[in-house]
Amino acid sequence: MKQGLALVVEDEPVIREQLVQILAEMNLKPFQAESLEAARCRLEEHRFDIAVVDLGLRDGSGLTLLEEFPARAPDTLILVVSSTMDFSVRTRCYSLGARDFIAKPFRPQELKRRLQRLFSHTPRS
Repeated sequence: MKQGLALVVEDEPVIREQLVQILAEMNLKPFQAESLEAARCRLEEHRFDIAVVDLGLRDGSGLTLLEEFPARAPDTLILVVSSTMDFSVRTRCYSLGARDFIAKPFRPQELKRRLQRLFSHTPRS
C-alpha cells in the first residue's frame, strides 16, 4: 500500500511542525505550506489524500482555499484547524467541503482520533 500524502496549511511554525509530526506518525507523507500561495503551489505539484487547513493565514483566509478545493483537489479530505469558535464560520467550512473541524489549541491525541475517523469512514480509491 502506498503512503498517503497530506498537505498542512498553517502559518504558525510550531503548530505546523506539530501537525507534520502527527501526520508522519500516522504513516502519511506531509507537505508543508505556510500561506495560501504556498498551498496553491503544493496543490499543483501533488494529489493529496488529506489537507489540514488553518483559517487564519498571513496572506488571507483558509476559507478562500476551501473554495478552491473542488476545482483543484476534489477528492482530498479536508480537516480545518482554527482558533475561531464562531458557529457560522464552522458552518461555512462544512458547506465548502470540510469533513471535520478542530479548535486550537488541540490535543494531539484528539487530532489523531479525528484523522483516523476520517480515513475509516471514507472509501479511498
